[in-house]
Amino acid sequence: MNKYLGLGLAAIAVALASCTDLPIHDAVDPGPVPDPSTESKGEEPKGMAFVIAGADLSMHTLTCQWLADAESQPQTKTMAWKQNGRVVFDIATGVVKSLTISKTGTDDVTFPIGRAPGYDVALEIDSDFALAWRLTADHRRLVGTAAELIKMRGATELAGNYIQEADINLAGQTGWLPIGDGNTAFSGIYDGGLCKIRNLDISSKTSDNLGLFGCNSGTLKNIVLESAFVDGHDCVGCICGYNDGLIQYCTTDSSSGVHNDNDNVGGICGCSDGSISGCQNAAMVSGAYKVGGICGAGSGVVNDCINSGRVEALMFVGGIVGWSSNCSILDCFNMGPVCGSEYMVGGICGKSSGGVLDGCTNNGRVEGAIEVGGVVGYNAATVVQCSNENGSEVTGRDDVGGICGKSLNDVTRCVNYASITGNGNRVGGVCGSQSGNTTTCTNRGQVTGVYFTAGVCGRNEGIVSECHNFGQIAGGEVTGGICGETFYGAISGCTNNGGISASSAVVGGICACNTEGNIDSCSNTGNVTGYDMAGGVCGIQQTGSGDRSSDNGATTCCSNSGRIVGHVAGGICGTNFGQILACYNQGDVAAVEVGAGICPDNSGTVQACYCYPGFNVSGQITYDICRGFYGDVRYCYYNSSSTAQYIYDGTTYNCQYFSADNWPSDDNVNGWGATSSNDNYYWKSLGGWNGGSPVYPKLWWEE
Repeated sequence: MNKYLGLGLAAIAVALASCTDLPIHDAVDPGPVPDPSTESKGEEPKGMAFVIAGADLSMHTLTCQWLADAESQPQTKTMAWKQNGRVVFDIATGVVKSLTISKTGTDDVTFPIGRAPGYDVALEIDSDFALAWRLTADHRRLVGTAAELIKMRGATELAGNYIQEADINLAGQTGWLPIGDGNTAFSGIYDGGLCKIRNLDISSKTSDNLGLFGCNSGTLKNIVLESAFVDGHDCVGCICGYNDGLIQYCTTDSSSGVHNDNDNVGGICGCSDGSISGCQNAAMVSGAYKVGGICGAGSGVVNDCINSGRVEALMFVGGIVGWSSNCSILDCFNMGPVCGSEYMVGGICGKSSGGVLDGCTNNGRVEGAIEVGGVVGYNAATVVQCSNENGSEVTGRDDVGGICGKSLNDVTRCVNYASITGNGNRVGGVCGSQSGNTTTCTNRGQVTGVYFTAGVCGRNEGIVSECHNFGQIAGGEVTGGICGETFYGAISGCTNNGGISASSAVVGGICACNTEGNIDSCSNTGNVTGYDMAGGVCGIQQTGSGDRSSDNGATTCCSNSGRIVGHVAGGICGTNFGQILACYNQGDVAAVEVGAGICPDNSGTVQACYCYPGFNVSGQITYDICRGFYGDVRYCYYNSSSTAQYIYDGTTYNCQYFSADNWPSDDNVNGWGATSSNDNYYWKSLGGWNGGSPVYPKLWWEE
């Protein structure tokens, strides 16, 4: 599971607000480098001091330009060069924008600075008055001014190894050009040392690959951006526009923002075919398509990242990644709101085309229209061990789910705790709709929908197995505890413990409508209330072969103990055109019109079923087992000696009430085969009369 979960939200918020709490990873001692953290600790200012080495500056003057605050006009101070190599300007506040070196009869040379007063600024200048690199003991290039950041853009500098030694403020440095571009990417190493870079400002509506770095194929790590703003055309991010290398342990703060009107925008990186690891974004991220809190579009690896910023766009919107193309998204955490006005919106990923989402957690609200999920909106990846936390409400219209809005692939060991609301079709606690495999997933949140509403999957065309619902489910038409409808699919080994209610049409404790599908080894304990057809396991079952090995229209080895209410209500099924085999009911049935212990409207086959003693059936017309017009009832048991209690105008085979003389025998042909495994047998044990204290049969999967 996500390693950040143990921290708690308060601790995560503190970590995001205080970047100095993060460790500097893989840092090498740079030698006598000033401590960057002291620049933010409110020590007594010492003026603005420059220490310049390399060139002979005798007979030169130095002019310092600074901004008292972000809104003020630049001010200047001029001093003569001191022979001791250190010049101190009497500047106590604000930010020093630049330093100009002048000599009569020569051109002035200006160096962008971007530093707060109070600390020495070191510069190395060659004999031509060009900026030269200062080096650490291990030969890394020191970056402590805006001039040195700018120097990194040079074609011969893009493969260098750099370490940032102090906070840099880019206020007043307009028209920032990213380091590395589409022609020549940055291929070196830049270690920000967790020093801050403030007030990065890029606005170019026609430019691609925008960020502090434009294109990266090297390593960017430990970079901290504050009050950054980046606005461009395509591939736009605060740290990097396009990444084909490694971005590691980088952060942006909540006063930052990144935007475009087109594709591929992210809080850390616009597009990534490389790796992004351990990064945190708190900036607001907005765009049109492929927009993510960490990365807009990715096909590499994104792991151990956190987003707390608001993310909004039209389509393909995710709290971590907007569009994933075979991307591995691992152990990521989103707690920012995610909003998309159209399709494919997810708390972690908007659209995933292949790849994997593993160990991810969403704790932010998710809003969209179609294909909206607490973890992923549209899923064609493998989703494993992900969760949507309590309070992370998911709302949309069609295909709305606590984990996936629409899933075409495997979803395994996932949990939803939040309320899920859809005002259209296909709404589920785990998946709105799915045609893959949804396995060992759990819903604990309330689910509300209009059509095809369920605790696990609103509409199922694949396999749903070993899933559980504990949430309250409220729908209009076609409402179920596990699936609203199974269409040529299968439901196996699932349980529903939540209350299910439907304002119209069909409702079922496991599945409302089973069309040419198979429901096997499921149990309902929740109360089921509907307007029309209601069943403890299935509301209506349409067609089917009745063979347990078939995937067509059968309910097999299922049980109900919840109270069932509806116009036409049955303990197992409301209306059956397929087969009900080896099932039992022990829940009360309250029908407005017709009620039965197993099925009140049977035109298929009911075989090897029974009702527990003590259950109650009420309604205008009631039956212990079934009422059927064309269907068969075979080898069933009930708790009354009145044969009129179990069948009407159908064909019956050996239906009896439980007694010392009437008890099922071990015969798999008639549906009463018993074994300790489920190898084509239905019952674990058949029990017995036990001298008038009956022990009733148990299904193969029961304890």
